[in-house]
Amino acid sequence: MPDSPAQPTAAVAVIRTVPPDSQYLFIKRSNDPADPWSGHYAFPGGGKEPADPDLLQTSIRETGEEVGITLRRDMLVAELPAKMAGNYLGYPVCVQPFVFEVPKRLPTVMDSAEVVHCEWRSKSYLRDSLNHCSLALSPRLPEVAFACIKVEQGYIWGFTYEVLQLVI
Repeated sequence: MPDSPAQPTAAVAVIRTVPPDSQYLFIKRSNDPADPWSGHYAFPGGGKEPADPDLLQTSIRETGEEVGITLRRDMLVAELPAKMAGNYLGYPVCVQPFVFEVPKRLPTVMDSAEVVHCEWRSKSYLRDSLNHCSLALSPRLPEVAFACIKVEQGYIWGFTYEVLQLVI
C-alpha cells in the first residue's frame, strides 16, 4: 500500500504553541470496541463529512468536537504530506495532517465519547531520547516493536509518532 495515496479521507490537527519550546496537544482516544484506534494517543481529527468543504475544515471541526478548541484557518502554519494510518490494524485510511499554532496552551473540554485524556508535551520532552523506546504495542502484531514516546497514560506511537517526527 502506498505511503501517500492521492485522496485523503480524514484529517488531524497538530496543535502547538509558539516557539521556542513549543507545546504539542495530544488526546487519548476513548475505549470503543468499534474503533480500531481505541485507547491510542492521537491528534484531534477524524473523517471528512459531506458538509466539510475541505479537509482543513474537517480538522477544525473535529478539534472543536473532540476537545472544544476553536481553530481558525489563519492559525494554520503547515500542511504536511498525507499519510496512511491504520495499516497494521487492517483499517487503512489516508489522513491529511495540518499544523496549527496557538499563542499558549489552551484549555480543553473533552467529548468523553471520543476522548478520555488530553495533555500538552513540550518539544524538548518529545525530542529527548530518554523518553523514546521501542515496544510491542499492537495486539495484531505482538512480534513487532514500534518506536514510541512515553507520556502520562501510555505511549505515542504509530501514525501519530510518524507525523510528530515531521514537526519536532
